[in-house]
Amino acid sequence: MFLFFFSTRTSFVLSSLSAALNYDDLVERVDHYEVSIPKPLGVVFGENPDPYLGLVVDDVAEGLNGGKAGMRMGDQLMAVNENVVVGKDFDNVMGLLQEEPTTLRLIMYRGPVTQLYTVLSNSLEEDESIFEDEDDYEEE
Repeated sequence: MFLFFFSTRTSFVLSSLSAALNYDDLVERVDHYEVSIPKPLGVVFGENPDPYLGLVVDDVAEGLNGGKAGMRMGDQLMAVNENVVVGKDFDNVMGLLQEEPTTLRLIMYRGPVTQLYTVLSNSLEEDESIFEDEDDYEEE
């Protein structure tokens, strides 16, 4: 059994990690799958629990575009048309999905959000930081 303890520092680290990622870093560091899907997707997204946020696939209609593309319940949405959405607010990401053109290029991670963040944090180089200025956060 694993217990997860989330402090204010942990929440800050998670949001900093997602803010520091650009699209190229994301696709380079994380095993993922990519799909190009025409609208309507036939997918119901939900929000991951705090402190992770971001979108997770809650349901997929088998015969519609998302199901045909291989999306499954529990998959994590990482990027929409090269816009990183890891850790972003539900409403903002849903707005992005609705505003984009008729075909969406989605980058997805198959696994729980906790595993995604573990992969992202473990992929940092020895001298690399998730913080823009490490000195500002040493005392926290």
